[in-house]
Amino acid sequence: MTESDFIKDVVGPHLGALEACIQAGFNCYMADKKNHHKHSGRSRASLIHDYIKFEIESYFVGVARVKCVVKRNLFYISFNGNVVMRVKKLGSGLRACNHATATSSLFEEPETQGSLFGPSILVTAGYVPNRSFTSIERKVITRFQNKQVAWLMDIDSAIADNVVEMPKKNTLAPAEKKRVRSRSSVDTIGAKHEKGDISQL
Repeated sequence: MTESDFIKDVVGPHLGALEACIQAGFNCYMADKKNHHKHSGRSRASLIHDYIKFEIESYFVGVARVKCVVKRNLFYISFNGNVVMRVKKLGSGLRACNHATATSSLFEEPETQGSLFGPSILVTAGYVPNRSFTSIERKVITRFQNKQVAWLMDIDSAIADNVVEMPKKNTLAPAEKKRVRSRSSVDTIGAKHEKGDISQL
């Protein structure tokens, strides 16, 4: 199995949930329009990241083999301990829009990661906003090698092509109530239909 196939196999079942969390986080920020003019580009990206982080942590709590972790001020998701994923706003070249740090640089040069994440494969789930920053143009998962994109998955296309299923809520639908009618009520209902009066049905 190739590395890209392995990533798809591990992350694939959760891809719909990731897409929904990224979009929900962006929407939460956009809903707070009254404060948009106060935010610099860097602050805006940080706030959206916090919204997305909240959505991801809320969704994946209790999900088997998925952990949300904060290490060295970096929030990431660990899938089975095999794939480590951070979430970022992406710019040109699908590279993360943040100041490079020793930890963040590992995602662009994973061959230098040493023991920080062990043997895990490092990937980035990111969103590309439009120029006016009013919507998301693209959501992707990238795998870098030597500061170049070595592997790419377009999240929206993967979902549209039925590569994965959208997440389903773990709730049971309420049992359908059976309607019991007496013979006299059936006659009454029939009479109301004839008169065009169904307000009491």
